Amino acid sequence: MKIPSPVKKMILGITEKLGYTIIKKGRVDEKWIKVTNAIEHNSKDQMDKFYSDDELMTSYFDRERIDFYKEIVNLVKAKNVFSKEQSIADVGCGTGHLLEYLKREFGFSKATGLDYSSEAIKVAMKKFPHFDFYEFDIYKTWHEKFDLIFCTEVLEHLLYPEEALASLISIMTDSGRLVITVPNGRIDTFGGHINFWSPESWDVFIKKNTKGLYSETGLIHNNTANYAVIKKP
Repeated sequence: MKIPSPVKKMILGITEKLGYTIIKKGRVDEKWIKVTNAIEHNSKDQMDKFYSDDELMTSYFDRERIDFYKEIVNLVKAKNVFSKEQSIADVGCGTGHLLEYLKREFGFSKATGLDYSSEAIKVAMKKFPHFDFYEFDIYKTWHEKFDLIFCTEVLEHLLYPEEALASLISIMTDSGRLVITVPNGRIDTFGGHINFWSPESWDVFIKKNTKGLYSETGLIHNNTANYAVIKKP
């Protein structure tokens, strides 16, 4: 179906304001989809190559990803985890697009993005200079604590997700909130993922590694993603 020109211009205008570029899906390089070695795929070198490829980046931010960001916004609203004047961080921020989308919805002016890919940080700093972006190893701690932390679609890529979760909890303030998502392992078939959690195993994983904290799990995005909301008592 051909999209009328005025509608096309309106869509392009909205996506460009958010830092996106719409291109045909067929231009995505298959090597980033058909992965045979997940550990190699998730190495820093490979991630740096991914984030330094302009064509792959524009292909990566498609309508489905924007819809996923909308789901995160809806989750934040439903679970009432956002409040004014709080410190916000996105761990595994990639190019910073989620923070920008959240900013436009909730109106905060400052936030921190952390990622272990130096190339991702370079892109994020260029696209969204109003945020603070830093290279960060999720297995280590950070010198700041945050009131609201996002970590979306990250833990499935890690060999030691328990250690990563402990690190995330360590940088929560005393009244902090942590929002995590991972793909639903029952339907996730991407070869670049190391961990595949069903809704049930995800709930077990979260409860086992958040003892003494409030935690809630569930499904979002048409049941394609598990979420967890973790709060300090």
